[in-house]
Amino acid sequence: MGAVILGLIGFFIFLTTRLAAPQMEILFGELESTDSARIISQLESSNTTYELRANGSQIFVPSDKVASLRLTMAERGLSGRSIGYEIFDNAETLGTTNFLQNVNLIHALEGELVRSIKTINSVRAARVHLVIPRGELFSREKQQARASILVKMRGAIRLSNEQVSAIQHLVAAAVPGLIPSRISLVDDKGSLLARGFEDKGSPGTLVEAPDLVLDEALELFFGLDKNDMLRMAEILVLGIVAILVILLVVRPLVSRAFEAIPSGLDALGAEARLLAEEAAPALATPGAPTEQETEMEQFDEMIDIERIEGRVKASSVKRVGEIVDKHPAEALSIVRTWMYQES
Repeated sequence: MGAVILGLIGFFIFLTTRLAAPQMEILFGELESTDSARIISQLESSNTTYELRANGSQIFVPSDKVASLRLTMAERGLSGRSIGYEIFDNAETLGTTNFLQNVNLIHALEGELVRSIKTINSVRAARVHLVIPRGELFSREKQQARASILVKMRGAIRLSNEQVSAIQHLVAAAVPGLIPSRISLVDDKGSLLARGFEDKGSPGTLVEAPDLVLDEALELFFGLDKNDMLRMAEILVLGIVAILVILLVVRPLVSRAFEAIPSGLDALGAEARLLAEEAAPALATPGAPTEQETEMEQFDEMIDIERIEGRVKASSVKRVGEIVDKHPAEALSIVRTWMYQES
């Protein structure tokens, strides 16, 4: 009997406590641990009753304070959401440098992109990092904008190829000078979903395992990445083109130049001899035979002897016999003339 009475007393105490306690309502849900910690710190400093549920990702507060607390947290940037363009609402432009304005602009753009990516059903949270190059004066080098995205999925769901491509195009369309193939995408499990540089693969497709193995092998054994290999290929192609140009263009031109040198020297020699022959009569003594006439007479005297000596020197005995057999009369005449001159 005493146990029943104690049980009834306890039940009434519990019921009274529950009825006296304020009704709790969710303040923020699906929070990251860092955001949840900052919100709890603010609630404790204001002595506000709260409850944590769903492993700390949900914060409950009294229902009569939900609206005011949300406004307070939003004013202090603790709304549990990424900060977008509202960062400029209460910003003081007076005294703010251009650098800080650009930083705030990038921060706001990242926050707006995070909000857009989180609207995808399978995405629980996201982080976006933008690298927008600054325009520098007197610089010819032009850097391209890049971006990296980290997504946290719900449960074991993975992004499909179409969703990866959609996220890349969404971010590229919002950032000036950014193309989808310069956006890398990684999930919360550390899986690379899309590359962050231009490559042969189409943007938005999953990274293939053979490509990763090839990249790791090149870096491990040769210390080279794909960019280094592309540079080496360009140098090799330029070398091959230079060799082909030398063989097909330069070499024929050089050969023709060397062939033209002897003919040019012969022409110069002939012209010099012609000038000497023209100047010889003017220098010769009147009435005396000229050098040209003397050479012609000596040539007429030696022509028969040179013919015989040339044939004997240039031909063998067999060749001489063939000439005698074919032209006996001419051979006999030549021999007689030679014997007459010798006597």
